[in-house]
Amino acid sequence: MVIDKAWCFVKFTTEEYAEKLLNGEVFTNRKSYFAEISDPDKRDEFEGYNFFYRSYIPDIAIDKQVIDTSNIYEFKGNSGGRGSDPHIFCMSVLHEGMREFSDGKIFSENLRKYGDMMIIIYNITEFYARLWTSLEKYEGLYAEGSSVNYFDPDKHNGNLDWFAKQNKYEYEDEWRLVLDVPKEYLLDNQVLGGKDPFVFNIGSIRDIAKKIKTDEFINKYDSVNNVLTFS
Repeated sequence: MVIDKAWCFVKFTTEEYAEKLLNGEVFTNRKSYFAEISDPDKRDEFEGYNFFYRSYIPDIAIDKQVIDTSNIYEFKGNSGGRGSDPHIFCMSVLHEGMREFSDGKIFSENLRKYGDMMIIIYNITEFYARLWTSLEKYEGLYAEGSSVNYFDPDKHNGNLDWFAKQNKYEYEDEWRLVLDVPKEYLLDNQVLGGKDPFVFNIGSIRDIAKKIKTDEFINKYDSVNNVLTFS
C-alpha cells in the first residue's frame, strides 16, 4: 500500500488499553502471536511465516500413469534467525488518496469490531519523534515503521517481509511499528522469550491525540471543505 499523504493514525482498542496508550504505553506482541490468536476475525496465519510458495501445476502423466498433484499445493514456514519473529505495534492510517465508499465513508465499518474505543493521533510527526526518541535508548534493538503491503495468497510466491499481509485485511489500512528484539533480551527489566510481549513508554500523548467511543465514530470525509469528521 502506497501512502500519499498521511492524515492521522487511529487505534481501535479497549478502554483499558486506550488509557494506557494515551499515557504513553506502547504494547507490542510478537508477529507469531497474531497467527495464533483465538479470534478468527483477527487471526492471520501468515503472520507466523516469512516465506510462502504455492504450486499451480496440473496433474502429471508419466508412462500413462496420472500422478495426482492436488496435495502438492503450498509450502510456508519460518526460516528462523534474526528478525524472524519481531514485535509489532499496529494502527490504522488515514491518508490522502484513500478509497471512498458510496455512502461517503473512507474507513471500513469492519474496524469497529477491534474495540469499543478509538484513539485518534492527529499529530503523527510528533508521534514519530516520540517513538524513535524512546527507542534510541535500547542498545541492539532495531525498529522500523511503515504502512503494510497487502498480497494475494492465491498469486504470491516468495518471501514475506515484516510488512506483508493477506489482502483480505486490506480494509484495515494498517501502519505498523516493527521491533527486532532479541530473544531472552533484558529490556526495562523485561526478560523477553517465546511469545512475550514488549512494552515501552514514550510519555503522554494526550496533547497530540484524542479518545472517542467507537460507536460515536461518524466516519465521514467532506472533500469540499477538507474535513474528516470523527464524532
